[in-house]
Amino acid sequence: EEGDEKPEILEQLTQLKWLFEAREQLYREIYDLLGESNEKYRAIVTLPYKQSKNDEKLREADAFFVKDSYDRRVQYESEALARMERFMDVVEENVKRGVETHLSAFWDIAPSLLTLVQQVPENLSNFQIEIPAKEYEENPSYYQYPLQYLYSLLSHAEKSSYQFIESQTNLLCLLHE
Repeated sequence: EEGDEKPEILEQLTQLKWLFEAREQLYREIYDLLGESNEKYRAIVTLPYKQSKNDEKLREADAFFVKDSYDRRVQYESEALARMERFMDVVEENVKRGVETHLSAFWDIAPSLLTLVQQVPENLSNFQIEIPAKEYEENPSYYQYPLQYLYSLLSHAEKSSYQFIESQTNLLCLLHE
């Protein structure tokens, strides 16, 4: 139901994805800030070589900063990939668990639902339905229209089946986002 106290796995994984994306954005911002800082430092270090026209030292300093920038980029990308792989492992495990839970719940009710539907005759004129007393209290119209109870049960089963399929689809979609 909507508004459950305990969020469903899809909601939890979606929130986890948002947190992961926000954290990755922070890592990217830090990487960019360090790159800008290194470029400013490079300008300070190479300025005396430019002023004294010491081209050899300038090339050495530039080569050092280019290599350092490349190494930092490789390290950043490697760490980002490792974080993404760990995150995907968590998501995949939870999607698998969520789909297994939904499948288990569905197959718990499917045989009973099939048995119930197969017992309904094509001609409903003499069909008797046992309605729990509590249902009569909640819906007095069942006295006059007892088939409404059957209709509401089947309608609920249809919605539940649809939600089951939708929840699995949503979990699998989240996995591939």
